[in-house]
Formats: sequence, C-alpha cells, structure tokens
Amino acid sequence: MAQNTQSIARLFALTLACATVTTSLAQINVAASANGGVGSQSSVWATQATPDKGNDGNRDGRWDSQSVMHTNFESAAWYKIEFATSSSISQVNLFNRTDSFMERLSPFSVTLSINGNTVWSATNQTFVQNINDGNPFASGMSFDFNPVIADSVMVQLERTEYLHLAELEAIEAVPEPGTMLILTAGGVAILRRRKG
Repeated sequence: MAQNTQSIARLFALTLACATVTTSLAQINVAASANGGVGSQSSVWATQATPDKGNDGNRDGRWDSQSVMHTNFESAAWYKIEFATSSSISQVNLFNRTDSFMERLSPFSVTLSINGNTVWSATNQTFVQNINDGNPFASGMSFDFNPVIADSVMVQLERTEYLHLAELEAIEAVPEPGTMLILTAGGVAILRRRKG
C-alpha cells in the first residue's frame, strides 16, 4: 500500500512538472503574400514596381532587386495590404529603399484598420532604421505596441512625393504547440506500468 502511494505521489509530481512547461510564440507576418496578404497602392510608377513587390518576403531595398513597390509623384501616396483574415497585430515593420532616395519616405503615417476603422496609427513619422536582420541591403523600422485586431495595414506619405517600400510587415504572435501533453501521456504510461 505504501509503495502504491509513493508511485502515485511520484506521478503527481511528474504531472505538475509537465504542467509548468510553457509554450513559445511564433511570429507570423500576416501581411505576406505567402500568408494571403494582398497589396494595393495609390498608383504604379513602373511595371516592376507593382503592389506585390511590397509583401513578397524580400526585404532587399535595391531597385535592381526588382522587389520594391513604387508609386507616382503625388499627394499622400499610399500602400496598403489586406490580410486573409482579421489578426491580433502587435508589431509593424517597414523596409525602405536602400540604393537611393531614402529620404522620400519621410514624413509618413502607418495605420492598422478593421472594416475601414482605424484601430492603431503612428503619424508624422521620420524613418529611422532600428532593425538589423544581417542583410546589408535591408533597412527597416519597427513599431511595437499592445495587440490590436486588424484586417489591413497602410503606409501613407504626409506630403507630395514618390512612395517606395521594399517590404511592409504586420506581425501576429501565435502560440506554438507545447510538449505538455506528450509528457503527461508519458506520466500516464508510467502509472499504467506501476498498476500492472
């Protein structure tokens, strides 16, 4: 009887240890075309500067990389990405052109919306690189904030100028599957062996 009590106590301790295992968060760029994001822009300057260039997963800001979206010279030029589904967004990253004309991006605004209603925005922004992903041809700026539910993200210039971006990202943190159930199942198997 005492031996069975000890076995149950050990199993209970193992189960508690398993229950404290935490899962990590995966960052999903819901604006990416690979995840269903669809880009649009106020105008298209050249055939190689279409909306799909701003969410193709390529942060390279060189014009020759053919991965930069580009509008005409106009007032309040904009670039927008609609997500496949509403998502909880806590970070927006934008990547500027890097070979020339970087100053054209400032001043700008970034807006997250749902059903056309603004849920978060940053206005009158000056581009300052604060992302270093190791790519010498990428220059990114990140905005971090408390999560909001949104179905689109937009960057808009606050003057008359060309708008060009290498990439626009909207990040959703999604829990990755944990190992708690696997470990707990192992504990149950131990209990069954003890009883047998």
